Amino acid sequence: MSMKLARNFNTIVWKYIYWIKLNKYVYYLKSRIYKALVQNYYKKAYYLQVKLISSPLVKILALKKILYLKQKIFINDFHLLSNTWRDFHIGYLSNYLNFDDSLDVDILLYKESKLLNTQLSNLFNIFKQIRELLTSWVLEVYLQSFYDTKSKNYFRFSDFQANFITNFANLNSELTLYSITIELKSIFYFMSTDFLLTKLNINQKLRHFLADWLLKGKLINIVRLLHSIKYGLNYEDIELYIGKLLIDFTILILFDEIKFMLQADVDCNNKLLTENFYAFSNDCQILLLSNNYTVLKKWQYVYWKWLVSNGVQVLYTVTQKITSCFEGNYLGKYFITYESSKFCKSLFIKPSLYAQFCLLRDISIIIKELKGKSFFLLIIQLNKFLLYYSRLFLKVSRQNIFSLLDYLIYLKLKAYIINMDSGLSHYKIKAKYFPSNQYCFNNKIQASMWIMSSLIRDSINYKLYFLIKLSWFSE
Repeated sequence: MSMKLARNFNTIVWKYIYWIKLNKYVYYLKSRIYKALVQNYYKKAYYLQVKLISSPLVKILALKKILYLKQKIFINDFHLLSNTWRDFHIGYLSNYLNFDDSLDVDILLYKESKLLNTQLSNLFNIFKQIRELLTSWVLEVYLQSFYDTKSKNYFRFSDFQANFITNFANLNSELTLYSITIELKSIFYFMSTDFLLTKLNINQKLRHFLADWLLKGKLINIVRLLHSIKYGLNYEDIELYIGKLLIDFTILILFDEIKFMLQADVDCNNKLLTENFYAFSNDCQILLLSNNYTVLKKWQYVYWKWLVSNGVQVLYTVTQKITSCFEGNYLGKYFITYESSKFCKSLFIKPSLYAQFCLLRDISIIIKELKGKSFFLLIIQLNKFLLYYSRLFLKVSRQNIFSLLDYLIYLKLKAYIINMDSGLSHYKIKAKYFPSNQYCFNNKIQASMWIMSSLIRDSINYKLYFLIKLSWFSE
């Protein structure tokens, strides 16, 4: 860090800040918090949390991320309407980015009241986003430490993408695999703020901020959005990201407490619960997989007792059927078609984690069993099926559909083409394998465009969805 920056945090010149070092400093604080939490040094963890959310250096980094990623219009307004938003004011302003609602309006030199009111409103919005960003940095560390200090052997909890590749081969080999999907949406309506806050070892400022955040119903709204099929997840929204962290933390708490309830059951075989039992999360759903029917039945019963013990008043129950994972092998069952007055005909992928699992399982089986051109042509047909229906999709659903299969065309099949026809030119390969018109996402591509062009590789959708999906099928 430069000497000029170290001498006076209130008069910081933006260009003198070493952003790489500042990012490393934040990473260093987060790693120390993680270490303290794992070692149960909560007093030390509190001290480091306060340092993270109150350090002028960290607030400068958070301010830069918010201003330059989320509030470009706000910055332009300041440049156009006033000369007070100079570089050194950024350092001065960072001292006001705390967890309080007070603001010294003397930092704004406006004479016109309407401009003052407008800019104050925008400024308070900036403060809110800064607080949320700093909170998310602390929660990230705590979520990871909670997971690492618990028994992974039991719940094998993971994001649906993370461990899928390591477990998928074993799951496919189990001919008696059973599954059950647990919907978690309803429990967030009955959960008090104390349920989460008492299990989070965070300092008082963070606790008050999160309590106010939860009391305003923001978590419930995020649960609704995540549960909606028409919602496209955007983790650049910090408020949404905090909600996702709290949901994941709740799921971890659920698994941790159910583990002890199962271990206390004298009729429960602990070894049976740890072998061939997998739990995948997808927002507000949990997909449980096991080759033992009794394990899932026992888990289902203990989950109901967990709800009651946490104060949830069960008004009625819906029987959650435990089904075999090998019932049929066709694509149509993973989609629902309906007609409405707004759309002549619309096709959506089912908002079910089980349906996604089955679809990927079936494709995986096809990939393993079929070789050569028969495999290649089948994948082409699957892709054409989705391309045909993609015109009927809403935008978000279309992107979700492409995330399942298109990487097979653009990545897996590229290697196959090179192996089969390495002597052919790109032009001859296109003429041999691909039609005159291609559809990349929602854009029509003419025959002159090669399937692995920079248009595809540089696409935001490609980077966001398909790299994750590629790891599922790489062997």
